[in-house]
Amino acid sequence: MDAKVTILYDNTAEESGLETGWGFSAYIELESSRARILFDTGWDGGALLHNMRALGISPEDIDLVVISHNHWDHIGGLPALLKRLGESTKVLLPSSVSRRFRDEVRRLRAAEIVEEPAEIEPFGVYTTGSLQSDVVEEQSLVVPLPGKGGNLVIVGCSHPGLDRIVEASGRFGEIFGILGGMHSFRKFELLHTVQFFAPLHCTRYRDVVYGLYPGRVSVKGVGGVYQF
Repeated sequence: MDAKVTILYDNTAEESGLETGWGFSAYIELESSRARILFDTGWDGGALLHNMRALGISPEDIDLVVISHNHWDHIGGLPALLKRLGESTKVLLPSSVSRRFRDEVRRLRAAEIVEEPAEIEPFGVYTTGSLQSDVVEEQSLVVPLPGKGGNLVIVGCSHPGLDRIVEASGRFGEIFGILGGMHSFRKFELLHTVQFFAPLHCTRYRDVVYGLYPGRVSVKGVGGVYQF
């Protein structure tokens, strides 16, 4: 197994006892670097922390927090989480976050601002950099899956367009799969070569993708686990 991804915040849950809400958060465990990465933090910090406790995930074990974009359903849980992180946890914010939010985070934790595509050292993953859109700048996370012969792209809402995210991610190698929120993405031909597709959170045309690519699509709510 190269990586394990657990959904911590989404609109639905896999089992009772887990809290749901409009927003997204995913916990990534990497085999190669042993890194533990949290991608986005959902809307409500209390719900996020509740789900982490219920699933046996400790904030102190997180090595890296990556925020995709400056919308509250992706950053709202961060202030509550910051108080629980270990001292060495690294925080990456996209350049789109407001100065006020940036200052709020930095009162509790040193945070880096992402603008350009780069490897995130020493974790062996990559950021697409902050990609512009008419709505908000957004970064995506690229996770290598050597056993699958490509990378997993984890997205927040895909505001810049999934086509632009795929293009930006391609600089780091072949794309095996895409996981996360995709809003009103409709260029379905882009998925022709993608072997795995998890349209979560805000994805509008999920049923269309199911019909076009049966067997490649998997949708799981809070508590759902993907193993690669």
